[in-house]
Amino acid sequence: MRAERGLSAIDVPHRFAASLNYDVPFFNSNENKFLRTALGGFQINAIFSAQSGQPITPISGVDANLNFDSAGDRTIVNLTGVPGTGTGVTALNAAGLPVALGSNSTVAYVVNNPTAQYIQAGPGARANAGRNTLRTHGGNRTDAVFIKNFRFGERYTFQVGAEFFDLFNQRPQTLNATSFGPGGSINPNGGLEINGNFATVSSGAFNNYNLGDFPGRSAVLRAKFIF
Repeated sequence: MRAERGLSAIDVPHRFAASLNYDVPFFNSNENKFLRTALGGFQINAIFSAQSGQPITPISGVDANLNFDSAGDRTIVNLTGVPGTGTGVTALNAAGLPVALGSNSTVAYVVNNPTAQYIQAGPGARANAGRNTLRTHGGNRTDAVFIKNFRFGERYTFQVGAEFFDLFNQRPQTLNATSFGPGGSINPNGGLEINGNFATVSSGAFNNYNLGDFPGRSAVLRAKFIF
């Protein structure tokens, strides 16, 4: 039960959010009607958010405890390993020759990368890693809306605007840890789709933020008549 004590998958120790609403004052009171209409009436709205990453549980990707499920059991922890790294293992038979993982002739496992922090627990090996021991990266994002108002008299306004999601085109780093799992996917900040291999220590995608489908900045044009 000691290994079950850990941080919640939705643990976010730090989060900051700030919003901006600014009515650009220039030309709004200009006596020249053309300049007031063409260059006045601009508005800027923005939201900036930044947060710590969420913890995940690195997995071996194999049935280490031999209970015949497909959950992908936990790993073995190398306390002197490089933080955030993972590795697979090679199964050996009694003659010291490599065999397939899960082979009945397996007598031992050799770590492929002895400097890794998280080591795959092969079938029959005892995993000693706890729950949610690896925290994903934090990140930040800025969304903004730029608006132009055309006012007609005191009652009517025609408004056009452009909404920008991920204004500065930053590849998202913060991951939604609750969606991790074998064959699953994560969708932080509306982008970056990564399959369950992100949490599998024997995969090249383990803890790798350079993979995934990153949609980048997107923009939406809008128009509104206010009366």
